[in-house]
Amino acid sequence: MGAASRSATSDNVDDSSKRRKVTPPAKSQVVLEENVMIAEGADLRPRFEVEIGLMEEQCRAKSREKGVTVVEDEFKKFARVLRGVQLGLQDRSIELEKRISQLEGEKNQFEESLTREREAFQLELEKEREAATLKLKEVRAESVAEVERLVSVSATSQNNLAGKLYQLRYTKAEIMAFSEGN
Repeated sequence: MGAASRSATSDNVDDSSKRRKVTPPAKSQVVLEENVMIAEGADLRPRFEVEIGLMEEQCRAKSREKGVTVVEDEFKKFARVLRGVQLGLQDRSIELEKRISQLEGEKNQFEESLTREREAFQLELEKEREAATLKLKEVRAESVAEVERLVSVSATSQNNLAGKLYQLRYTKAEIMAFSEGN
């Protein structure tokens, strides 16, 4: 069966070209020698196992090369994506720094505005206190004047009453003197 599978020409047909594959002459010679050895009863398994081992090692090496290439390609893609992300983060960081700066500016403006409003409120409060103090002084002055007027009126009334009382006493004394004299 091994001899049948290895021949000088292959009956396999290539789909793309529809031509018969021709095995190179050197390979044909090796196949003929192997057929002869098999016919003589030689055990070629150790030789094929060595060839299989070599072929497997070559396949592994090619696979590693391809794997390294694939990993390198993936790493390059990852590096490009990472650079893009880093640039995006830098852009975002710059945007955030601008926004922070803007917000700090607004905060400073609000603080200045608040300070001005506090100062204006303090001035207004002081003006109202001064106005209230002046009004209180005015009311006190009016009250003192009213009290002085009432005291003066009271003193005048008291003097008038005292005068009338004196007159009444004098009149009473005259009446009594007149009554006694009659």
